Parts: sequence; C-alpha cells; structure tokens
Amino acid sequence: MPPAAVGLWRVLTLLAARVTELDKDDLSAGEFLERRSKVLERRQFAPDDIEKYFGRYPGRFDLFDRERPWLQDPRLATECSATSGLNRIVFGRSSGNNQVWLGHHTDLAPRPVPAAEGAWHLLATLYYGPSGRCTTRTVKGRSEGNTAAGPLRSGLSCHPVGKNLFESLIAGIPVPDDGDEYRDNAEDEAPWEADGLGDPLRGPAPLRGMARVLAGRFQHAVLLTPDPSGKQVVDATMTWAWRTKGNEGLDPYLIYQTNKKGEPYPRQASATRATWRDLDALLLDSDEQHHRPAVLSAVQYLPPETVQHMRVRVFGFDQDGQTRDRQFFTQTTPPVLRWLQERDPAFAYGVGRVRDAAERVGRNLTQALKAAWALQADPADDGMHAPSRLDGGPGPWVAAADGRYWPAAERVFWDVLRRAEQATEADGDPLAVFQEAPARFVQEAERAYDDIADQVDARTHGRMTRALARYRGRLRSGI
Repeated sequence: MPPAAVGLWRVLTLLAARVTELDKDDLSAGEFLERRSKVLERRQFAPDDIEKYFGRYPGRFDLFDRERPWLQDPRLATECSATSGLNRIVFGRSSGNNQVWLGHHTDLAPRPVPAAEGAWHLLATLYYGPSGRCTTRTVKGRSEGNTAAGPLRSGLSCHPVGKNLFESLIAGIPVPDDGDEYRDNAEDEAPWEADGLGDPLRGPAPLRGMARVLAGRFQHAVLLTPDPSGKQVVDATMTWAWRTKGNEGLDPYLIYQTNKKGEPYPRQASATRATWRDLDALLLDSDEQHHRPAVLSAVQYLPPETVQHMRVRVFGFDQDGQTRDRQFFTQTTPPVLRWLQERDPAFAYGVGRVRDAAERVGRNLTQALKAAWALQADPADDGMHAPSRLDGGPGPWVAAADGRYWPAAERVFWDVLRRAEQATEADGDPLAVFQEAPARFVQEAERAYDDIADQVDARTHGRMTRALARYRGRLRSGI
C-alpha cells in the first residue's frame, strides 16, 4: 500500500547508498555525481558489498528479534502497561470507539495479519502515524500519552523511476547536504545500525547525512507482537518515541511551498487533485512559490539516455494532522524528466503555462456555478442584479462539474504535451501548440457547465435556468 511503499523506498534507497558508498558525507556534490555515474555503469549492486554490509548487522533485520527487532523498540514491553491493539496500526481498520467502516474489525477480536503485512503497517505508522493521544509510556518515572505526527504525514512524496529497481534507487539517492556540517560530526546511523537505543527523554541524536533524512525522523515507537510461530502479528504497541523533537530539515522527495514569512512547508496531498496538476512543480527549478523535490534536481546530471525514459512515481496520503485518514494513492507519470527545466527550459515553462490555464478555467467554472447557485437561491433576485451574497455553500453543481471537467482537462493536458513534443521533434515551434490549450480547456468547462444546465427543467425551475445562463460567459474570464 502506498504509505508503506514510501517508507520502503526510503529504506531501500538508504541501503543502496550504503552498499555503493554514495552516502559518504565528505563527498562534494561533484564527487558524488561522478561516483554515481560509475555505479550506474555497473548496472547492478556488487554482491560482495551487499554481503559485507548486512554481515555487520546480524539479526538487525529480524522483525521479531528479541533484543533489536527491526525499526522497533523492545523496551515498550515493560514501559507500557498495556498494548495498543493490532487495529491501532493496521491502516484501514477502525480501532477504539470508532465505527466499523471498511471492514468488520473490532478490538475485541482483532484479526492477525501475516508478518510481511505487519512490516508494511510498521513502515506506514512510522512515516505517516497520527499525532495526539497514544498508549501511555513511562520512562524513568515520567509518564506521557501523546505523540507528534509522523515525518511524512499528509505529504506528497515524489521519486524518480528508471527502467529497473537498481536504476531507480541510484537515481533516488539524495546529493550529500553540506548544510549538516554544524552537527558536531555526529555519527550518521540508521536505527538498525546504532549500537544502542536512544534515551526517549532526550530526543534523537542530531544525526547528519542520509540516515537522518531517510530514516531518522520517526516520532512514534512501535513494538509488534508475533504469534508463537512467528508467522503472524497478533498485537502491537504504538506510543511516543521522543519527548523533544529533533532531526529537522527538508525532505528531498517532497514538494515545498512558501508561506507569507518565506518559510517552506510541504505541499499537502489531496485525493481530489491528480498528479498532472503538480507536474510543473517537478520540472521547474525552485522559485519564490515552490521548491522542487531536491532529488529531482540531481536527475539532470544523469546520462541523457537514462533521463530520456525516467518517470516520476508519486505517493500521497490525504490526511489531517491528527487522526483522520481520508485516502492514500499512487500514480506514475509518463517519461517526463527529459523535460526538466535545465534540459529543456522552453518545454518546461510551456508545461507550467498549460497547467496554469487548466487551473484558471477550473476556478472560473467553480466561481460561475457557485454564483449561479447563490443567485437562484436569492429571494431578492430580479433577474438584473448579482446575488446579494456569495459566502454560502457551493451548492451541488460544483462537485458535479468538477467530476466532469478535471478528467477531461487531464486528457487535454497530456494531448497538448504529446503534440508539443511532436512539434519539437519535427523542428517546429511547440509554443503554438501550448497557446491552443486555454481554448480547449474552456471547451471542456463549457461542456461540463452545459451538462449541469441540461439537467434543469426550465419549465419548473426557471430561476435556475436563468441563473445558469447568466454566468456561463464567466468561464472565459481572463483566458
């Protein structure tokens, strides 16, 4: 499932960096890129390097190891007076006093999950777990029962995808961050690499390097309980990991936006927003409004034959900051990284203009239908003046029109990009193709608008018909 896949991609990327020595914090950006090119030329991981790495950590990748279960804290068995219940960490199940929804699961009789699926839910909890109330944990006489949210909660994680897993992982390794130099030369260790478990009351060690970024910002502590055979997970404990927050920094796979204070914050995932509507934020270099995922900036230095077929896999989880999980999703784009701004600036800016035109028309559609609904509901409507107020609800027409417009707009978007690329290959001007896009989006908006109007019987709902007719022209505003 997508939230587990995001965690697995990060863990595998860190392991790939370890066995190829692309994780060395003394590498400059130029040295990193040179070494990465040599690694890609081998087209596979060196078996001896893999054996050497895992040989240093026997038992650390055992999900149910007694002393150091993978990515878990065995101290919870004694520091928590009760478990949290298996349903607490299995995504999609209700727990506590919540109503049964997607499946008939109750805490009175939790259904065990296979150990492999337990590992998925462990990863999903560590990266996307909720904030707020959790199982009480007592450490050195201090009892607390609340936690901060997981580091990726509500985020939109974007990963370059090549022809195979090897190419994808190598392309996804972040360039070393020189901004970590102030961290007192602390050892860069993943949780399974550390000799001991950290002090929960002091907070995580100020790690530097890739381990901090990829697997060093968890806010939850989890312990899975296996059945006697070790083949299933039958119970789980989830609680707080630290009392002080640490290991801050920007995640290299997230799109960041900038608030009014100039501070970056992750773009929120939305189940109602398709990936193509964020494509220009992946292709265009960072500006005052957004910051491209840092890992994609390094893709420009890959060999052209590699970049030519590279796609982007996007994982999203539509959640609030606390406990509400709405929907997780994933989508893989066509090969779009060949259009990065640094490689094809004219095309990348064209993508941005086309996407912006689709958004403007979509806003016009929403505003026109909202105004029409307000007008037909206004008792003072005389057919001549605007509605007295527009601060009410959007009415039923907006959602219905969105369901028609946005899928059609996506088809137009990819068709425009395909035709623009064909024009480029034929030594033509893609700009002319890009300039056609606004009119095509308006046509789709008008179709959606007219579908709504056709469902209104003018004989019995004259006010609705008149209101819809009045605002149809707004679809072309600013286009």
